[in-house]
Amino acid sequence: MSRTTNRSPFAEALVGLLDRTALFDRAGWATVLGVTEAAISQWVGDKTIPRPDILFTILATLKRSTDVPQDPLREFTRVAEQPSTSVSPNGVRMLPTIWQYMTRPAFSELSGRLAKLPMPEQEKVLEEIYGNPISSPTANAVVAGATATSPVGPSDRAGTRPFNIHPVAHRASGGAPASSTWPSLPFRFRMVADADNREGTTESVGWDVMMQSQHVLLLGEPGIGKTRFMQYLAAQLGSGDRSAACTRYVALREISSRCSAEAADQLFGLPPNDEPVSILLDGFDELNEMFRNRIARLVSELLTRSSVAHVVVASRPIREMQLLQELNSWRIEPPTVTDLLPWISCNLKAKLSETGVDPDGAVAAFVRGFRERPEVLTQFRNPTLLAHVADLFVRFSVTARHDADLLGACLTLLIDGLDRGKRISRCNSPWARPASLLMQLYSLAYHSLVCGVHEFSSSEAESWLLPTLEDVSSDRIFRVLSELTGLLQPAPGMRWQLREGAYQEYLAARFIVESCDDATRLLRGRLGEPRMRNVIRFACAVTHDATHLIDFAVTQRWARREDQIVALAEILAQEPRADDGVLRRSSEAVIVWLTRSFDDWELLEVSETNSQPVPRWHLAARRRSHSNKIATPGAEVAVIRALHRARWSRAKAYIESELRNSTSPIVRSLRGCIDVDGVLDIEVRRSEGEIKFLAAVTDESLQAVAP
Repeated sequence: MSRTTNRSPFAEALVGLLDRTALFDRAGWATVLGVTEAAISQWVGDKTIPRPDILFTILATLKRSTDVPQDPLREFTRVAEQPSTSVSPNGVRMLPTIWQYMTRPAFSELSGRLAKLPMPEQEKVLEEIYGNPISSPTANAVVAGATATSPVGPSDRAGTRPFNIHPVAHRASGGAPASSTWPSLPFRFRMVADADNREGTTESVGWDVMMQSQHVLLLGEPGIGKTRFMQYLAAQLGSGDRSAACTRYVALREISSRCSAEAADQLFGLPPNDEPVSILLDGFDELNEMFRNRIARLVSELLTRSSVAHVVVASRPIREMQLLQELNSWRIEPPTVTDLLPWISCNLKAKLSETGVDPDGAVAAFVRGFRERPEVLTQFRNPTLLAHVADLFVRFSVTARHDADLLGACLTLLIDGLDRGKRISRCNSPWARPASLLMQLYSLAYHSLVCGVHEFSSSEAESWLLPTLEDVSSDRIFRVLSELTGLLQPAPGMRWQLREGAYQEYLAARFIVESCDDATRLLRGRLGEPRMRNVIRFACAVTHDATHLIDFAVTQRWARREDQIVALAEILAQEPRADDGVLRRSSEAVIVWLTRSFDDWELLEVSETNSQPVPRWHLAARRRSHSNKIATPGAEVAVIRALHRARWSRAKAYIESELRNSTSPIVRSLRGCIDVDGVLDIEVRRSEGEIKFLAAVTDESLQAVAP
């Protein structure tokens, strides 16, 4: 034992992981691990020991984090590989070594036996199996304070183990710790009707229903949680009546050029006596392309050899899915908004607690942004992307009103960050640089949008791509874009589908702004197309000077006047960088149109609406007509919502001035709307010969979404 600290080598190494890496303080580790600070003090004081899954979680968290000093990790690994009784007074409870203790599968037969026994009986069983090992010279050197180091993780002989068959611990890559205080996101699945990845007609189901299929191909977009689910599944397959003789989890990205026949047999070999085996292959898309055919063939051979093997393969949708047609295809569903908001609220609160910011107020502001812009949240129904959005909020106070910034940041994460974090390279050619791929995606989105094409072949879309210095086919570019982003997906008949919606509009806007052509030339004549309103809004958000574009939007003739006004209002709401003169003219155009729209409406007292008084701002108006054909004020609602968001914009002063000068009492009342913070709720009620318009800004409480 150490004479200076009176701690065992194990406790001293654990202190190194928890304190000297400076990733979290003790309170932060307590939150992440779901334990108390007092429990951590008992671990480092040699009073008790952490559970195996907690030790694994600590080490995995540090290894996946950047800028963490490596010396504490190497020292812990060195200690963990020594006989446990030589490095800890509690070593008899961690026989034979701490490393084997912490990586022992949670579903192994030994763990099952130990879980049912009291502590003295556990120690007795371990001693019977492993004996009470005598300290080796290496172990004695550890006790004496030797400083020899070893690589992080148990050493493998070079060339003998091209990939690792992992015992699955309780922390899944990319997800919350199993014992964390963060609530888990429920997984839901939908059967895919055919091998070409078309959606089936079945309702979404839980994992236990999906696993009634003996062999499963699990598909999911980047960051949706496939790895987290596969590791969760491995633990579940080893419990209760689902227990298999052997459960193997393999991260396929670890397979390299050293993948020998012996290694393949290690993975796909069957246990003796034809006992049940579950093989979980995670990340089929992360395989080097030269190995995909080989692994698919080995899977097919395994299914032919064994009737008791249970195979699950997880992958992003890729062309090679057709090689796995013997598996039943399922798609992992995006979490619902109801599930996502409590999850990200707890996640964000934990992050903010380390910054000194009031976490409750900040989380309320973050969620309120999505309440104001629910259409923005639908673009981030993905745990990885939403967690990235939360990180941007912590670092830069970016909320849903900065949707162009959020979409751009998430695209960068998809096209480069996720694979870089996993140390994967799908293509190492110069044409596949992230900046070059983004430009190809911009062009593809713009041309597919203006052509009104949702699905296309590689040859049909070849002219949309930008030229490359290398001789590379359009299909090769599409494959890389598809695997990286999930925005382009394979479709039946060797065709491709581009995801429609905000991502496509944002990408098209980036093409317009970054094109060497005059941006207005690419927009001229297209302002009557339904989705161009959002494209020009995004273009104004991403350009360094939106003066020219906004002036174009104000002066051009649009197919529908209301589309022009809604576009201008939404541009003003997003803090555009533009000349004051064009902001003033845009504000005038919006308020003049709004005044005319409410010209024959009358202002109501709140009591006439039967709605409760609101604490911040409210408005009630009515329009009567002898005709039952009263138009519902859809564009007016969109404009008023945008004006409320403009309370953060440079254009606010010009909007207030125009509102003050309006001849409509209803429009003049909107001044209060842009002076208060909160969530704007609007309701339109129709009855015979009458339509009512009710609006209120409420000081929304987080209780509606927080667990």
